[in-house]
Amino acid sequence: MGLADTALTTSQLAQIPVTNLKGVGPKMAERLERLGLRSVQDVLLHLPSRYQDRTQVTPIAALRMQEYATVVAEMKQKLQETREKYKDSETLDKHYIELYKK
Repeated sequence: MGLADTALTTSQLAQIPVTNLKGVGPKMAERLERLGLRSVQDVLLHLPSRYQDRTQVTPIAALRMQEYATVVAEMKQKLQETREKYKDSETLDKHYIELYKK
């Protein structure tokens, strides 16, 4: 009978280190420690600092400055390929203008 098969109290969860969780090794445990998360109880009771609703898609034309939004876009060309093809910024600007017109 393992931990998954046993009902534990909050005080018991406070005694179990985060490294007992699957996928939490020394590096991840160090990152969690910086957030003050040392035990399984700490992880379970940790609340996000903000909630972002990513189910509402916003058209790009409706985006507003300083607001979070979810957009759906299709990448036509990798930026690195574009940079390699158009070395100077003036030619690159012209390329983006042409893409925008399409």
